[in-house]
Amino acid sequence: MEQLIPWLTPALILGLFGWLRSDIRNLRRDVNKRVDDVSKRVDDVSKRVDDVKTDVNKNIEELKTEVNRRFDEMNQRFDQVNRDLSENRERMAKLEGALEGFLAGRRDRDAA
Repeated sequence: MEQLIPWLTPALILGLFGWLRSDIRNLRRDVNKRVDDVSKRVDDVSKRVDDVKTDVNKNIEELKTEVNRRFDEMNQRFDQVNRDLSENRERMAKLEGALEGFLAGRRDRDAA
């Protein structure tokens, strides 16, 4: 038995290192597979995020278009109201002028 001990110790060490190396290879393969799986999941999530981003941007553009259209309509209404007010001011000025002329004529008639 003593004659086998010098050969047995290196054989056990080599066997242990061989087993560890095989285990490390299997571990590396498993880790690479998991990294690939995670990479695929990240790509899928990235595609979904891009799709959502595209949809949100489209909805925002539609809303901006609708808001701008409504602002344009309100501006047109304000412009029309301003035109109507301007016409009414002109009419009131004419009526005031006519009223002042009428009152001046009455004063002159009453004074005479």
